[in-house]
Order: sequence, then C-alpha cells, then structure tokens
Amino acid sequence: MGFLASSKIYGDYQIDIPKEVIEEFNVERDSIMEWIINEDGRISINFRKKYSIKDLVGAFHLDDEVSSVDLKRSLYE
Repeated sequence: MGFLASSKIYGDYQIDIPKEVIEEFNVERDSIMEWIINEDGRISINFRKKYSIKDLVGAFHLDDEVSSVDLKRSLYE
C-alpha cells in the first residue's frame, strides 16, 4: 500500500481529513476514527460507521419472547 494523502495538525490538535481519504474509504460525517497501534509500534487508522439504535432495530432475532422487566431483573441476578 502506498502514500495516499497528508493532513496538517491545527492549533487545538484538530485535523482535516483529505478528500482522497474520504472518497477512498467512504467516510461520512458521523464516522468514527479508530487509532490502532500495531505490534510493530506503527499507527493505523480505521474508519467505521457510528451506529444508532435505529440502525440496530431488527438486527437480532430472539426465539423466545422477553419483556423489558425480565431483562432488567436479569441484570440484578
């Protein structure tokens, strides 16, 4: 993998994400930047979408019906 773009660090440690990076990795306004230190000590940056409750509706299927009261009770058991 080669060089794609560079950014400048501004006064309050803010940076701009270059247009090339935004387009290449489909970065959106609510994206999360994850800073990862690899085993060799180098930093990698990963972009992921910020999920909301609305995004998760329907993502899980339970075979049994569960009430919110039962779920809350199970937290204290």
